[in-house]
Amino acid sequence: MTIQGAVVKITDLYNKNFQTPMLQSLYIKNFVLIDELEIDFHNKMSVFTGETGAGKSIIIGALSMALGNRADTQTIGPFADDSEIIATFSIDVNSQATNWLHQQDLYAENELVIRRTFNQQGRSKQWINGRPTPSGMVKELSQFLV
Repeated sequence: MTIQGAVVKITDLYNKNFQTPMLQSLYIKNFVLIDELEIDFHNKMSVFTGETGAGKSIIIGALSMALGNRADTQTIGPFADDSEIIATFSIDVNSQATNWLHQQDLYAENELVIRRTFNQQGRSKQWINGRPTPSGMVKELSQFLV
């Protein structure tokens, strides 16, 4: 892959050796101003556009929370006592994420589901492919996802 500054050549994205997991969907419940939202992403490329204040940063913030960033009780919306975020990725059998999941005995057929909940008391729970996991594991896995 050729990197020029922060630009990756588009042709490299279609190289068979470029095995990066793809975000397939993002479910957000009671996060900042979002009551409930499910986004399904296209296989090739998705783009967030919109005016200032439209919520683009909120969606990115929710994904960051799912991937192990520190939970902030101020991001819990007004619609319930807790927030829930679920990020679903498709993963290639030869990816670093797949290897990591196998090592941790968390692999589940080319799909990765990370779920996180957190409440007003500051308690946070996270799951990888349906199994409860410490937040450090989610953060470790996230280095192979984005």
